[in-house]
Amino acid sequence: MIMDFADLREQVDHLVVQALDHRLLNDVFDFVPTVEAVAGWVFSRLREAGLPVVRVRLSEGPNTYVEVTA
Repeated sequence: MIMDFADLREQVDHLVVQALDHRLLNDVFDFVPTVEAVAGWVFSRLREAGLPVVRVRLSEGPNTYVEVTA
């Protein structure tokens, strides 16, 4: 086991969800918030926090998503 899932969930909530939830993405970022750009931001933010992230998948809908990998 690399990391306890409850600890990971807490970190993702703190670093990503709380920063973006119920906010206009154009007001949060200084770049155009495409799904690709936001996924890259999430990946970088989690890695910079020291989390052992190797992939982030962000969905736009039930059949579309983007993945960022290490």
